[in-house]
Formats: sequence, C-alpha cells, structure tokens
Amino acid sequence: SGSRRPGPRRRRRSPPAPRMGFAAALGARRCRAARSSIGGAACCRKLLDTDGCPESEYVAVSPGPRDAHAVVVVAPDPEPRAERRLPVPTAPASGLSRHLAAFCEASEIEQQQDGSLSDVVDDAMRSMHNASEHYKPSVHDLWRGVSQADRRETLDWIVQAFGVMHFADSALFDTVLLLDRHRAAMQHQQVSSAVSQRNLLAAICLALKMGSREDQRLPLRSVVTHLGREQIPFSEVLAAELAMLPKLRFCVSTPTAYDLLEALGARQAKQGKRCRNLAEFLLQLTLIDAPLHYRYAHSVLAASALALALSATEAARPAFQALVEDLNLTSHDAPREQLLPCCADLHQLWVESVECRACPTSPIRAFVEHLCEKFAGGDRHGAAAAAPPDFAPLAAKLKPALRL
Repeated sequence: SGSRRPGPRRRRRSPPAPRMGFAAALGARRCRAARSSIGGAACCRKLLDTDGCPESEYVAVSPGPRDAHAVVVVAPDPEPRAERRLPVPTAPASGLSRHLAAFCEASEIEQQQDGSLSDVVDDAMRSMHNASEHYKPSVHDLWRGVSQADRRETLDWIVQAFGVMHFADSALFDTVLLLDRHRAAMQHQQVSSAVSQRNLLAAICLALKMGSREDQRLPLRSVVTHLGREQIPFSEVLAAELAMLPKLRFCVSTPTAYDLLEALGARQAKQGKRCRNLAEFLLQLTLIDAPLHYRYAHSVLAASALALALSATEAARPAFQALVEDLNLTSHDAPREQLLPCCADLHQLWVESVECRACPTSPIRAFVEHLCEKFAGGDRHGAAAAAPPDFAPLAAKLKPALRL
C-alpha cells in the first residue's frame, strides 16, 4: 500500500474534452461493444440486418465463449416470412422518447442524432440498467481482493492522472469498474505491488480501447508507457490485460453509473451546465465509498446525483417529475423506491466530504481535495464550491413524483 503509483511526471490544467450528447454517448457505448472481439458477453452482441437473408432462413446472433460475433443460421422455416410475422405491440411513447423526437427536425447534426434515438430509447434504458446490474461487483468480494487503503490510494492517483492526461470522465468510470470487478474476482489471491501497477495500467488500456476514438489524441502505446513513467514495458501491460480478461468473463464494456447519468440527464439539459457539473461531481464522489457506489443500482445512484444537483440549483418540481419518469424506464421493478434512501446516503457523503477538508486525519481527504480541484475551475462552473442543501426540501419535491 505504500508503493508509489505509476503516473505522469507533471501536471497542467486545460479545459476538459468536449462532452458528448446522449446519442453520441450511447453510440460510443455501442461501438465499444461492437469493436470488442475478446469474449462472448451479451454487451458484445452485433446487430445484424436480417432483411438481406433468403426467405427460407434468417440469421441470429449467438455469442460463444470464444467468438463474440458467432453467427448461427437457423433451419429453413416452411412458412413464408410474411405469414409468420407477429404484430409488434406498441406502448405509449415515454416523456424521454417524445423529448428526443422533437430534435428530429433540428438544424444541428448532434441534435438530429439525439432525435434518431426516440424509437429505441426506452428499450435502451432497460438494457443499460440490466447489463449494469448483471456485472456489478459484490462489495464483500471486493474487500477480499483489495484493502480499502489501497483502493483509496489507487482512486486518488486515477483522478490526478486522468486530469493531467485530459481523459474523458467516461473512461475514468470504465477504469474503476474494470479494476473493482477484477479485484472482486481475485478473492484471497495475494498480488504484489508490481502486479497491481500492471493491472492498473491494463485496466486503463482496456478502458481507452473501448472508449471513443475522439478521446485518444495520442497512440495508446505512448499513453500507457507515459503513465508507467517509462518503467513498465508495454508488452507487460498487454500480458496483464490478457490475464485480466478471464476474470472479467471477457466482458469489458458494461454500462457504468456515468453512462446512466448521461441517459437520465437528457431531459435535464435545460437546467444548465452548473447543475450537470454538480451531478457529475457528486457521482464521482461516490467512487471513494464502494459500499454506497455498489449498494444501489447505478441507475438509482445516477438519479440521486441528479436529484441533489437539481435541489442545489433550485430547480422546479417538473424537473424532479421528469427525472422519476425517466428512472422508471430502466426497470419494471420500480427502482424509484430506492431513490429517496440513496439520496439520503449521497447527501450524507456530500456533507462528510465538506467536513473532511478540515480534518487532516480523514482517510478520504486526499481524494476529496483532488476531486474538488478538478471541479473548481470555471469550465466546471465551480461545482466543488456548492454547499449541500437541506435534505427536507429535496424530499418534499421528490415524494409527489414518486407517488405517480
């Protein structure tokens, strides 16, 4: 735990990478899954167009343990295609779907991309939630694979290094999730400091590979070698990456809490960038508290960060109602029942993060200070300087929406 983490040699401040819209974020996630050819995970399934197949056969995707894009040709069906088509039930369009559909005729291409998701966004929300829940690590297993002190030290280094390298926040969440999943799978296995450093760089390497190409301004080999202070050969990082994959069940592109924040925040754009940056600050703050970060569904955690940000920026009640409506799209099991308890726990963590800055012995102080430095600039609208609001007004605004 006392070993020095690999890292860049100097720090410099510059504006963060441009933030993608909801359509671009979902598209990047789909591209990451499509480009992944290292396993049979459900999120790596390739969407195929069956209209080009002969009338007597159709193609189905059936990922196997070695080939994520295995294709199975099903036996001919004696019935003509037109006769065996079943009517597709139609459900009333959700508020999020109608919101995106309004952008179909927009003049900007980014808004048109958002509008193109109006027909599939409801199913996409459920799929993201289900995949996130399926691959979320157990906190009990996580503490068997790593000590809390080591995890805090690693998170502190990641926040600093990603700030220096100007990596997207989505890559930060991908890296942390990959590391936590791998550690949870390595129960009771002793790992040396050198191996831990290679695993850390391997997780970053995987996250950058699965990320958007726009986030990669330099060759991957140069980036990873630089992060390792030129002391860890790139070949050893790749070897560590290969060793991690079986422990990750060959699934390296699962939705994170940040991805669900992008989705749930689509209808909250009019609340302003200050609200959005505050929600991102709170969501990144949860990374230091693994029991909180993994206790609730990531859709609920992201919604709680947005709810607290809406409360702190004094948003009107319709914004809270829209948030609860969009959260309900993620699951038929009414995840909104967890929203108020999660908001209360996140609010408590926010209060503790403010108090710990004046406490030199606080174990989370270093992480909180570096996170606050990241969100203190004008490009982040001073999100770190926001004070936690009283919880009672937030609960009063949420309860009417939760009863709908």
